[in-house]
Amino acid sequence: EHGHEVALTLLSEPLSENPCFREAFDRESGLARSTRHPHLVHVIDAGTLGARCYLSSTLVAGSSLERLLANRGPLPSRSWLSIGAALAAALQHIHDAGFIHGHVSPSQVVVGSGREVILLGSGLAATAAQPILGDAAATPFSAPEAATEPTRAMDVFSLAALLAACALGRP
Repeated sequence: EHGHEVALTLLSEPLSENPCFREAFDRESGLARSTRHPHLVHVIDAGTLGARCYLSSTLVAGSSLERLLANRGPLPSRSWLSIGAALAAALQHIHDAGFIHGHVSPSQVVVGSGREVILLGSGLAATAAQPILGDAAATPFSAPEAATEPTRAMDVFSLAALLAACALGRP
């Protein structure tokens, strides 16, 4: 409509048809549309297309931190400190709004060609009273409590694990 390139995430039919998932998706995509920060991907729209849920967001040109680590190994301290500061600011913004990201990992971070750092997935966040979508305990970056109740400390743990991976070049 406005001539901007967007990223489109189209979810599977089985997931989209799951009533629990749909309720959480609707709630959490609404949060994502209302949350703006320079280090968070901006969700433009979310809804259904046929039987499938979709999420459109600004297109972030760059490479995932996961890919950077796989290709380059350990990052210089200046780089990972800059990444950490940007992600900490993004998480603080999410937390101040009363939400928890719940999936902080190198695959959820894009480093742009101009060195900008963008945290993806803020639309699939949770409140302390609501569950997080997916299996947050499935990555080496997940806090031990990720399988139970979401907390802000869980995001801080994940950020620390991510920064250790940046310094070491691996999880």
